[in-house]
Amino acid sequence: MDGKTAIAKILKAEGVDFVTCFPYNPILDAVAAEGIRLVMPRTERVAVGIADGFTRASHGRPNGVCLVQAGPG
Repeated sequence: MDGKTAIAKILKAEGVDFVTCFPYNPILDAVAAEGIRLVMPRTERVAVGIADGFTRASHGRPNGVCLVQAGPG
């Protein structure tokens, strides 16, 4: 098992139903293979805001998850 698949399986075990993302991250394919829905807004800022708002509204059970591209963002 590679690292991407391990991360996706951990997210699934933690009860994560969806992941926000922008624009592409290599982990996304493994996350989708685990049946976790991907939500891709137009900007990184909105992706982080969705994950943050979900975490606050659900009191951290489960946490919102955001995956973004590595680099100067």
